[in-house]
Amino acid sequence: MSIPKDILADDITNAGRSETLIGNLLAATMISDAIKTSFGPCGLEKMYIDIMGESTITKDGATFLRKIDVEHPSTKVIIDGANTVDNNVGDGTKSSVILVGSLAKNAIELIKLGISPSVIVTGYQRAAELSLEILNEISETRNLEKGIFFDLVRTALSSKSMSFLVDDSDNISKIIVDAVCSICDLKTNYIEVDDIKIEEKLGSVSDTKLVKGVIIDKTIDNHLMPRQISNAKIILINEELDAVRTKTESEIIITSPEQMSLFLEAEKTDVLRKVKKIAKSGANVVFSRKGISDIAQTYFTRNGIISLRRVKENDLSWLEKATGAKICQTIEKISPNEIGTANHVYEKEIGDDKMVFVEGCKKPKSVTILIRAHSKKYLDEFHRTILDGIYVLRDFIQNPKIVGGGGAFEAIAANKIRKVMNSVDGKEQLAMEKFADSLEQIPLTLATNAGMDLSLIHI
Repeated sequence: MSIPKDILADDITNAGRSETLIGNLLAATMISDAIKTSFGPCGLEKMYIDIMGESTITKDGATFLRKIDVEHPSTKVIIDGANTVDNNVGDGTKSSVILVGSLAKNAIELIKLGISPSVIVTGYQRAAELSLEILNEISETRNLEKGIFFDLVRTALSSKSMSFLVDDSDNISKIIVDAVCSICDLKTNYIEVDDIKIEEKLGSVSDTKLVKGVIIDKTIDNHLMPRQISNAKIILINEELDAVRTKTESEIIITSPEQMSLFLEAEKTDVLRKVKKIAKSGANVVFSRKGISDIAQTYFTRNGIISLRRVKENDLSWLEKATGAKICQTIEKISPNEIGTANHVYEKEIGDDKMVFVEGCKKPKSVTILIRAHSKKYLDEFHRTILDGIYVLRDFIQNPKIVGGGGAFEAIAANKIRKVMNSVDGKEQLAMEKFADSLEQIPLTLATNAGMDLSLIHI
């Protein structure tokens, strides 16, 4: 039902159903056109500058889509869908957006021909189900071997345009594969991506390394403590080794200097009692989530013990998995099962900062990748690239099947859909044909970005 023009404001127009539908679909195609040029190994990086003037350089589709500000509902739906792909798969955001954008563009043509949206949706769904059947038919099951892992990661890195990744791709691929193989269970096809910690520091890319343990971005508490310990016995605590502060406001009335001395001595005695319990347990490295007083640090120093205070909760979790330690329930009664081990714990200067390395752990269930690059922007992109490689291996471990890349599956599926659609009656056949055209946009976009002449390409 149309709205009378005399009740609308001057800057408001009344659009019909078809015009509104086409407008929504056009908005969907615009986001696809914006990201299409960064697709594939020859794609270009995108630069985004926010309202604060901070710039982001990336080829990662999900990162770019999260950065841009959009208001149109159709575009928001596409971005939400791409984020869902990124969260569940870890890659494939650009190809999914390109496919959706092409489907929307082709749907506009069908609507202009007078085909109803319900028929278009039915045809698209039928073609999508057929595509999944074709995918299962042509996919090949492979063994979970390092050689396959390496090829998969190297292929994922090849789509990144940063020159240092191309030059060092074999080394970086090996680091990712070794990290994943260290923490996954190939017998049960189980992998927890969060067990791989990624630390970033400015420096040379050639210094990127894998540590079979944990790197803590902190320094040892006291400069008089040992800078390294071999055959480390590690304890993780979540208690204050300092004067305890009450959670509620309290007041202590002291009427004489002697009472003040007794109060301070009682605090000191309580702290010393705890640190002596730790030393008696045999631990020579202490990681605490809370504070460690100067008195406790002095005692540790005299006994050749290393301590780190106010360690992040996530770092304690990684230390648990890497060293076999358990966060101590109570310092009053430390169990031998709560103490972890590592071959080496040492402090090392990385860039302009000092970091503590815990490595040489026996069968670590958590490892750390230390990535280096010459600027913070490249570090951020490097981090995203490492995660893409890890996610590719996670997906393969959970479902060890592969298909050819470079748009090969999309081309095969498009050809088979065209053969099947001839047996479909009605206008759904046209929708299926447009779905096949949309699938072909993946290899065609790769070819376009590589500088090929599309007039010479026949899929």
